Amino acid sequence: MNRFKFNEAVISLGAGYSFRTKVEAVPDGDLAVIQMRDLTDEYSRVGESVDFIIGEDIHPKYLLEKGDILFLAKGVNNVALVYEGLFERAIASSTFFVIRPNTEVVTSAYLAWYLNSGEAQKHFLENRVGTSTQNVNRATLESIEIKVPERKLQEDISKLSFLSLREYLLVNEINERRKTLMSYQILKILENYD
Repeated sequence: MNRFKFNEAVISLGAGYSFRTKVEAVPDGDLAVIQMRDLTDEYSRVGESVDFIIGEDIHPKYLLEKGDILFLAKGVNNVALVYEGLFERAIASSTFFVIRPNTEVVTSAYLAWYLNSGEAQKHFLENRVGTSTQNVNRATLESIEIKVPERKLQEDISKLSFLSLREYLLVNEINERRKTLMSYQILKILENYD
């Protein structure tokens, strides 16, 4: 297993686009804006209901590419997820760092998994900055060392992580449906006693 400094495992690290005001969605927008509220499934993916803006004034350096990693830097949930290219043109808001992995060194899915691992999360927790709203700054992110196994093991770890999350989400959905069904059945029983 190799160890890489963060900057050796990535091609680029940049902040998401900073809007001067609240994002104002427009019906005929051509550029998706990914914000923290758009994350779903335990912050593991971008949902389909995002705001769109007219993107003519946005510098191309902010455009996301499939395989980029969105790292939620602000707040208490400092998680990483892979942008799967859901939208033809998209940017991330400034609540994210956008990480472009060096795919000759590390896969996107593995790097996102590693940044979400207990070891990395402990590093982020211990090095957060800010008083009222804590966040992970660029220096903290860049200071992490990444353990990188061979490509096949990276892929296996990523698949296992995906399946584990999928199981967790399905179990939660089953429990919610069971709770709803139980509540419905109890109400039916009570109706029979009127």
